[in-house]
Amino acid sequence: MVTSKAKGKPSASAIKRLLTSKKLTTANQLNSLLEDQKLEVEGHQYTLRCTRDLAPTTLDRVFDLFKENMREMYERSKWGYNETKLKNEYRDKDSRFLIVTEDGNDNLCGFCHFQFVEEDEHRAVAYCLDIQISKSSQGRGLGRWILEKLFEIGKKAEMEAVMLTCFKFNEPALRFYRDRQGLSRFETDENCPSVCDSSAPLSYDYVILSKKIQ
Repeated sequence: MVTSKAKGKPSASAIKRLLTSKKLTTANQLNSLLEDQKLEVEGHQYTLRCTRDLAPTTLDRVFDLFKENMREMYERSKWGYNETKLKNEYRDKDSRFLIVTEDGNDNLCGFCHFQFVEEDEHRAVAYCLDIQISKSSQGRGLGRWILEKLFEIGKKAEMEAVMLTCFKFNEPALRFYRDRQGLSRFETDENCPSVCDSSAPLSYDYVILSKKIQ
């Protein structure tokens, strides 16, 4: 018989991995993460809702906005633009969305696509896969509002941080994430390949940013 003493105690890494797994399982089972939110800016009234089940027509509108804002950047990147692959990411069973519409006309003004995932060192994080604002709605603070709500959701789900990936050549987005007002700025994550891969840091055209959830 092999005793528990012979087996030894589980390592700190194994314990953290188990706790992270439990956190993610619990988080992904949560259905109600955020009540509908309201915001008024310059006479425009907006509603933000959190959902994991988008109707096919809404998913098409969300992806069309992503494509309008980001297709050229993906085509410029080393990843390239693979519409089938990107659409499948949006259809993933663990995907969740923050959807912003304008009251009165139901126009899609912006969205956030995120998932609860395990990152390096067994960290449970809310990974922001996309934040997109329609061109007609930019400059009204909707991106900041969405991000604030994502931090609230991450805290409720007991995530350790919010993480995201941003192209290095997307300078407006980098300024948005790094020069935050009202939220502490995002920093380059310690496990970002541009930092970790000392042999070829310039070969990566993206950066991974993160901010701990307080």
